[in-house]
Amino acid sequence: MFHLTTRKFMFALFCLAVLSLPICAQTKNDSDSPALRQLTEEVRSLRQVLERTSGYSFRGQLIIDRIRMKQDRVDKLSSALDDTKNELHQLELQSPSLDERVKDLTETLEKTPTADRGPLEGELKVAKQAVTVQKQRQDELRDRESQLMQSLHDEETHLQDLERRLTALETELERASEGIKPE
Repeated sequence: MFHLTTRKFMFALFCLAVLSLPICAQTKNDSDSPALRQLTEEVRSLRQVLERTSGYSFRGQLIIDRIRMKQDRVDKLSSALDDTKNELHQLELQSPSLDERVKDLTETLEKTPTADRGPLEGELKVAKQAVTVQKQRQDELRDRESQLMQSLHDEETHLQDLERRLTALETELERASEGIKPE
């Protein structure tokens, strides 16, 4: 019987404890409610800030990597364009001397007797071929220069666009951080 009474007592104590928990919790909840809500809002706010920051970081890194790639491309195109311009300039400097050489050989050939013209005709033929080859090379270099200038312009335009996007992202990040300043 004592055993049965102890069980009843334990059961009653358990029921009392279970029934009093919601009352205690409700009492604590009512007194801590504004603080708990404020804490919950703060956690939500921090989570949103972290999500935005992570997004900004990812976008920023992506843009920076693309800027580096475009800048490398611009540098290579600029170098190739400079090399092409230098080679074209050298050929243009040589052109008058080759033209002068052809003119001198032609004049000399006209004054030379027919019997002695053989070596001069061969030399004139070689000089004319050199002029033709040089003019072809100049035309190729001018075409290449034009293509390189267009490609360089396109790449610089893309690079400027990426730099504008990065600046816009920085502005967006600054605006976002102004809204989160500590109180």
